[in-house]
Amino acid sequence: IPSSTYQMLRGSMIIFSAVESVLFLGRRLHAFHWVGIATCVLGIAMVGMSNSLSSRAAHQEFGKTEEKQSSPLVVFGGAMVLLAQLFQATQVIVEEQMLKGMSVAPMLLVGYEGLWGSLAMFVCVLPVLNFVPGHDHGAQENLGDTIAMLRNSSRLQALIALYLFSCSTYNISGMQVTGALSAVHRTMLEASRTLVIWMI
Repeated sequence: IPSSTYQMLRGSMIIFSAVESVLFLGRRLHAFHWVGIATCVLGIAMVGMSNSLSSRAAHQEFGKTEEKQSSPLVVFGGAMVLLAQLFQATQVIVEEQMLKGMSVAPMLLVGYEGLWGSLAMFVCVLPVLNFVPGHDHGAQENLGDTIAMLRNSSRLQALIALYLFSCSTYNISGMQVTGALSAVHRTMLEASRTLVIWMI
């Protein structure tokens, strides 16, 4: 699916976090909140349908000569994005519970998430991807090649350092918003990135 569609489907995290805040945090939503959620649902449904229909129309117009994704794959991709947003909304709700209900410090929570994420990546995901068939010298990931590229490119090292800094700043800022306001406020701010994507 196109990146603009992906960013717009990410707005579904607002819906999931609002519903989960009612279910798990005992929050009460007013009528105007539900109207906003219904509007989000309508917008996301329109984005999903337009993407699926445009894919189908392109397939009919160009046939198999044009490398377009088939409609079932587009629908599957959209469904996977929505499922990912459900999990991310659940994560934000759990973070709010830990920050407010258990009084965990925001920086400590970011550190724990980074630690467990790194362990999962280096102990489980990367070793498995080195053996899954793919286009990177016969595997999905080639860790040795990645390390060699990092060792021999100062520009790549600088970009990785910049990426790590920006991710850390983003996660710390998001955690501070969740702690000071709520998980729903954070998801609304994250959804505003769609506006920037459309402006670009």
